Amino acid sequence: MPRNDSRKSPPSREGIFISYARSDGKNFADDLRRQLINEYRFQVWQDIVELEGGKDWWLQIEAAIKSVEFLVMVMTPGALASQTTRKEWRLARQEGVCVLPVLAEAIDFFTLPRWMRDMHFFIRRASSVSFLRWRNDNSQIIQHLPASLEGG
Repeated sequence: MPRNDSRKSPPSREGIFISYARSDGKNFADDLRRQLINEYRFQVWQDIVELEGGKDWWLQIEAAIKSVEFLVMVMTPGALASQTTRKEWRLARQEGVCVLPVLAEAIDFFTLPRWMRDMHFFIRRASSVSFLRWRNDNSQIIQHLPASLEGG
């Protein structure tokens, strides 16, 4: 007899949400969005492009985060100080979205929340975004961001 399983399967998630502070991360986020779309054909959500006027901006951000597979955190001092970016990161983690921090500027790793200090970071150099693991010995580049986004 078939088992009646009332549990719903999780919704299919697709795409990348770019989280950044406009004060010091907008240009980096814009360039990263263009690169991810033009070179790798990823579906990318960025507020400056996707937000619709006349609708609650935070509800749109929540819906976008809940629909994507990845949230790329553009790490800058402004992003670390912003309550909005912190809310985005927290929501992504609560929703099971894979959070990928990308260093856009030098930051003090010792001021990061513990969950963030233990993460792998990416660094963008020239035309590629490479993966690094923060260690007290200055970290080493390991792999490229697009490969991680493709599950490779």
